[in-house]
Parts: sequence; C-alpha cells; structure tokens
Amino acid sequence: MKSLLLICLLFVNISIFATAKHDIVYYYNNAQYQKAIDFANKKVITAKPDFIIWYYKGLSEMALCKYPDAEKSFKNAIKEDSLSVPALLSLAKTYEIAGNTENALNNYSKILKTDSTNIVAKTKSASIYIKKKKYSKAAFLYSDLIKQDSLNGWFYGQYAYCLGKLALVRESDKYYKKAIKLAPENKTIVVRMIRQLILNKRYETADKYIDTFLLRFPDDMFLLKQKAFIAAFGGNYLDAIRQFKYITELGDSSLFTLKYYGQSLYNNCDYSDAIFWLSRYVKINLNDTKNQYILALAYQKDYKYKESLNSFDLVFEQIYDTDLISDVFVEKANTFSAYGDYLKYRDSTKTKSKKKYKAALDNYLKAKELNPSNNDINRMIAVLYETKIKNDRLALYYYKKYYQNLDAKKTNEYQLAWIQEKITELTEKLHFAVEQ
Repeated sequence: MKSLLLICLLFVNISIFATAKHDIVYYYNNAQYQKAIDFANKKVITAKPDFIIWYYKGLSEMALCKYPDAEKSFKNAIKEDSLSVPALLSLAKTYEIAGNTENALNNYSKILKTDSTNIVAKTKSASIYIKKKKYSKAAFLYSDLIKQDSLNGWFYGQYAYCLGKLALVRESDKYYKKAIKLAPENKTIVVRMIRQLILNKRYETADKYIDTFLLRFPDDMFLLKQKAFIAAFGGNYLDAIRQFKYITELGDSSLFTLKYYGQSLYNNCDYSDAIFWLSRYVKINLNDTKNQYILALAYQKDYKYKESLNSFDLVFEQIYDTDLISDVFVEKANTFSAYGDYLKYRDSTKTKSKKKYKAALDNYLKAKELNPSNNDINRMIAVLYETKIKNDRLALYYYKKYYQNLDAKKTNEYQLAWIQEKITELTEKLHFAVEQ
C-alpha cells in the first residue's frame, strides 16, 4: 500500500514538473514574455528551477531586451547543463549585443571544443573576427565553413573578403567568382568584389564585371556610381559626365556623386556646372582641401574672381605644407592678375586694375619666398612686370633669373629660344630707351 502511494505521489510530482515546463515554454512560444519571466520568478522563490526554467526565462528576457537579466539566467542554465549548446549560444549572443566580444568568443569556443562542426558558433566567431579586423582568424574559420557547406555562396564571399584584406588577391578573386556563381542575387558579395578591384586599381576588370552585374541590377546606384568613377579616373570625362548626369536624374545627390561629377565637369572645362556641384559638396564637406582648391580654380576660370579668392582663403586655413601654400599663393596671384585684366576695360579711372596687379605681385612674391626652388614663379613675375605693371627693367631681371635657373637638358628648344629672344628684346629696348 505504501509503495502504491509513493508511486502515485511520484507521478503527481512528475506531472506538476512537466506542467511547469509546459507553462513557461507555452508562454515563450506565444510571445507572452513577461508571463514567462513572472512564472520563472515564482519558481525561484518556491522551488529550485531547473535548466528549462532558467533557459526560457533568459530567452524571454532577451526578447524584452533585458540583456543583463538574460545573461544571469543563461549562466544559471549552464550551471544546470554545462554542455548545453543552445544556452551557450544564447549567452554568447547577449555578450555580443552588449559589445563584450571577448566573452562571446569564449562561449563560441566552448561550443566548438565539444562540437567542432557547429556552423552557428563558427559563423558567429568569424563574424566577430572580421569586426575586430582579425582577418586571418576569420579566414581560417570560413575555410572550414566552405568545406562543411560547399554550396553556401555567402561563406565563399566572406572567405574571399578576408583573403582580399590579407592581400591574397588571386585567391580572393577565385573565391569571389565562386561566391557569385552560387549566390548571384547577393549584392553584398558583388559590392565587395567591385570595391576590392577598384582598391587594387584594376579598373578595366572592375568595369567589365560592373557591366555584367548591371544586366541583373540595371539601376543599382553603387554599380552606376563606380562605373562613372572609373570613367572619370581614366580620363573619359565626357562619358563620366553622361553617367553622373543619369545618376543625378535617378535622384542621387550623395557626396560621392557631387564630388566626382564636379571634378569630371572641371576636367572637361565645364566650369560653371563644376561650380554648381562642387560648391554643394564643399558646403557639406568643409575640410576637403583638395576639392575646395578645385572649386577655387573653377571660379577663377569662370571669371568669378571674388568667389575664387574667397575659396583660396579657405584653402589657406586648412594647409600647413609650405610647398602647397606656395602653390595656392601662385593661383591666388593668377586670379588677381585675371581680375585686373577684367577690370581694365571696365574701370574709367584705370586704377582698380593696378591694385589687382599689385595684389598679384604680392602673392607671387609670397609664393617664391615659401618655395624658392620653383623657378616658374620667376617667369610669372617677369610676365606680370612686362605686360601689366609695365616695368621692363624688373621684367628683365626676373626673366634672367628664370633663364639662369633653367635646366637646359629638361627644357625644350622652343622654350629656350623664347626666353633668349625675350631677354635680348628687353635688353635692347632698355638700351635704346637710355640713349634717347
């Protein structure tokens, strides 16, 4: 009789225990996460919770973004079952979300020690290594993953990406091709492959692949922009302009497009349009000195001299290298000189142009002071004195300096003949002026 009673009690306990498990699983599966947590908390008070209670409590806490609580619950679950892969994976995920990648990796490693074929742990570990820029470790894991799943294009793409970062270009190309063959619709793989080709300056190959991919993704903005960039970089400015025009018509006005469209227009001597796009770019990206400089030159060549001078002043604020500063002074002098020419025929007093020529001279002299080895500045000063300031004596002085510093071996015969004739002409002119 006692035995029968004990057996009945045992069944009752098992039934209650099974119901408890069933309740928390039911709550979790039906997205009643707070109920699941409350249920587990009661069990913590009234009885010792087992693995199931802790595990589903942790999953429910994760679902409600209560990650510190979930971490504690999963740790308790692991105390009950130290080899539980689901609990270890869940704990690792909470660490990852919290940014604690080292602890996440430790838990993934525990799984891989007992199950070296666990794809989830291996994939997650590899992903963390990529984020940490530990590409060799990530590549090692992806090389295993493609052996386990030889039809997974994403694994091939990730492996190719890591190999590219390790400068193993040929191997990377091989695996990218395999990845694209297996996953032709995965744009991430395509984007990474194109970026790698462009980074390695393999523009012709990149352009061919882009044409192929555009058949599948005809309006993909990344592909269109990279094709336009390759055209611009190769000096095919008309083609680049045509492509960038189409890109803007599709609604793209990214910094990339503003910058390279503007540069292409400038290089094609479409200065007014270049100003429109580059001015929008530098307004957003104030610290891009190179493009501020190009914008200043575009203003200069489009006869917008005030705007050009203002842009050159902004460039001065951003550079420290004396040779670069000297180059900007030269272009600022060129702007003042052209500005003087512009005013010469529009100023009845004939005084405004002289001030601009004087400003041009000051800038040339500053440029020469900063970079005395730039002999071309002597020629510019000489031309300014001769043709605009009208001082032949000083013009001759600078022409002679220019001639003295010329490297005859590197100067073509026409340039040598020109400077020799110029010195002779001015010497004779000054001689006869003295005689008169």
